[in-house]
Parts: sequence; structure tokens; C-alpha cells
Amino acid sequence: MSKDIFLADYSNCDDTIREIESNIYYLEEIKSLVDSVTANVSNASVPSYIWDKSNLLDNVNTLKSYINDEINRYENFKPKFVDFYSQIEPLDIGLKDLINNQLKYIEDNKDYNT
Repeated sequence: MSKDIFLADYSNCDDTIREIESNIYYLEEIKSLVDSVTANVSNASVPSYIWDKSNLLDNVNTLKSYINDEINRYENFKPKFVDFYSQIEPLDIGLKDLINNQLKYIEDNKDYNT
């Protein structure tokens, strides 16, 4: 999994969709762990003079907000990418065929005696 969805290889739409889904799954796993920590901290009975758990809960809420924003970003990106790629896929395939044909022509016609 790349660290940034925009570093993914868009030459194969299915690979990119899997990359997006993988990132969404990864973020949802992190969110699940954060929720678990939140529940444990909320239920902790530690005297406030030892530790003020509200500070941690504020940080956790900030983290959860960030994770939710990222999940939404990937979920919004996926259908837009599919729509975008479906429009350029014929060009991508045509360009790939053109390059392959030119390389094959060069390979078939090169002269090793020069």
C-alpha cells in the first residue's frame, strides 16, 4: 500500500480501486483501535489529580475527526476516479498499443551490422 493514494499506479483502474479500498480499510482499522482506546480511557477510574483524561479524550477526538475526514476523502475519490478513468481508458489502451507496436517495429527492423 502506498502512503499516498496519489502515488498509486493509475495504468490499471482495478489496481487503483484496490489501492483506494485498501487505504479505506486501513483507516477504518485505525479508527476502530482509536474507538477502543477511547472506551478504555473513558472507563478508567484514575483520580484527576494523577491524570486528567479529558486532555487525552480531546486529542483522541481530534484524531478521530482527522481519520473520518480521510475516510470520506477516499470514499469520495473512488467513484470520481472510476468516472475519470472510464473516460480516458480507451486513450490509455490506444497509447499503450501504439507504443508496443512501435517498439515491435523497431525490434523487427533493427540492423545489427551498423
